[in-house]
Amino acid sequence: MSKRWIQIILLISLAFNLAVLGSFVFIRFYFRDHGCPVPPPPLAGGKPGGFIPPEIMQRIKGDTDFLSIRDSLDSKRRLLMRELAKDPIDEPKIQSILQDIHNKQTAFEQKMASELIAFRKNMTADEAKEFFTQRAERIMPRRFDHSHKNFQQKRRRK
Repeated sequence: MSKRWIQIILLISLAFNLAVLGSFVFIRFYFRDHGCPVPPPPLAGGKPGGFIPPEIMQRIKGDTDFLSIRDSLDSKRRLLMRELAKDPIDEPKIQSILQDIHNKQTAFEQKMASELIAFRKNMTADEAKEFFTQRAERIMPRRFDHSHKNFQQKRRRK
């Protein structure tokens, strides 16, 4: 190959490499605060870090009452969105749907709390302290909650 062809291929390769690097830089800075929340790291001991313990999840999956509450809540939310999509909104009907959603959400939270209490009764004090403290730290703040420490840290970095 002649020297000229090698220079042309080198320049094309350099252009592609710069394009790839530029796209990484663009994605890194453009999508910095617009992405999904970072999943929580594993808990102590390498256990997965979801808020609901696996033992409770197994009991919930087999509990038809719990699943029916969740499914009913989801269907009421869909119904609410469909009602809000209509042009002449029927406010009394929307208020009725909102009250149903509130009642279903309350039942859902009560069921979950009773499962957590039953789970806590089978733990030692140290296990409970570690388990529930870690999960309390993992509860994500609201997106515009400026009092949370992660928000304050982001503000300092800018």
